[in-house]
Amino acid sequence: MKMKAPVVYVLAMIAAVAAVGLRMSAQTPAQPGGEDNSAGGKPAAKAVIVVFDFVGDDEAAKKLANSIRMTLARNAGGKFEVLDQLTTQESSQPTGVEAKDKDVAALMKDPFSASLGLIGNVTKQGDGLRAEIRCIDLRPGAKGWSQTFTDTTERSVAVISRAIGEKLTGGDLWKPPEIGDLKEPKHFGKSENLNADFKNGHLGWPAPDNVSTFLEKGPTGHGIVLRMRNDLERDPWLEYRRNLMFGQANPNNPPKIGQDTSYSALAGMEGTDYITDYFKSTPGQRYWLVLDTKGPCGAKIFIKGWKRAAAAEDGLSETALKELHLTPEAFSKLSEAQRAKLVQENVKKHPQRYLSECWDWHMNLGGDADWTHHAGWFPPAGGMPKDVEFLHIKILTIWPPGEKLFDNVGVYKDPDQKAPLDEVKARTPNYGKTSDKVPD
Repeated sequence: MKMKAPVVYVLAMIAAVAAVGLRMSAQTPAQPGGEDNSAGGKPAAKAVIVVFDFVGDDEAAKKLANSIRMTLARNAGGKFEVLDQLTTQESSQPTGVEAKDKDVAALMKDPFSASLGLIGNVTKQGDGLRAEIRCIDLRPGAKGWSQTFTDTTERSVAVISRAIGEKLTGGDLWKPPEIGDLKEPKHFGKSENLNADFKNGHLGWPAPDNVSTFLEKGPTGHGIVLRMRNDLERDPWLEYRRNLMFGQANPNNPPKIGQDTSYSALAGMEGTDYITDYFKSTPGQRYWLVLDTKGPCGAKIFIKGWKRAAAAEDGLSETALKELHLTPEAFSKLSEAQRAKLVQENVKKHPQRYLSECWDWHMNLGGDADWTHHAGWFPPAGGMPKDVEFLHIKILTIWPPGEKLFDNVGVYKDPDQKAPLDEVKARTPNYGKTSDKVPD
């Protein structure tokens, strides 16, 4: 027992020294600066900014404060170190513009070690917001500011957050590409996917199941159109589609599946889909997806990119096994050479079964009372990645339940593009990495 006292004492001293070190570090004010420090040759520290929760309408005030935090962290070009919502709320209360500068400054220094602080009052204004914002700036030679921001639209939080971000940075923030930034070309060439207008039946598309997907004569001004339903009972539909996949059902003699408009129907679950055959992708190319729709259902139109995957050639799919009249057990009992031969023969006959999805992009569509034209380009920036070998279009109908018509669903090379475009990588440095791969 006599030997334990010194050990306890030493551990206590280490803990005390560590605590003092952390306290001194926390109280060291953040220094302004950019990427480089010419004097020391080392990167200068970013200005630390704390956005206090605002006073006023509680829900709107907190939502706006956190939106400003995220806007600065994501789109301000790395100019600030932004304290997150949890850290801010643990050590402060909502703070309005009536607060005294010296009180806010003291809190900014300890415990936040921040050189910039935002406080404010938020009130509702019609469908939008009115935000009185004050910025306390403790950087040498800098001055704070006060300004009132208003917006009466449903997107007031995003609009005001962006305006405050641009006020702080003194310039435009990065803005993600949006449909409408580029004008749709007046003339396209030949569609990359076959039979975009359905004039040749289901050439380039799967045969319709005549329960949830139909190819039929359209209204005046349209030839053959695709009609999709998702107001169906889910379990019978799933059984029917599985039987179709294995050749155990005939779409010319489809079953009668009851209507269901509840959340347990197809519309409330996986929805219904219709997918083109694969078509080639060109590296560096920008494409346009165009289509016409009518109907109350919501929809998502996906462009999915695919590449050959060696891992997918390790075995046979359930569809391939049924075609070969083999069970998984029977296949496993074959010799390694026999299994490899069957797989390679199937790869040669059905290469699309051995592709791996590696890229996607989509458009969201709402309900359309009348025929509506939609157009969007992809990739959102730059050209198609080199590793994408094939593309296909996937139409997915979603909530609310009902029917939707589709016509002229095509992908076209951008006729205004003069040369291949470089691939634009994700802006988030650790995008696609799991937590165990992200460096400290």
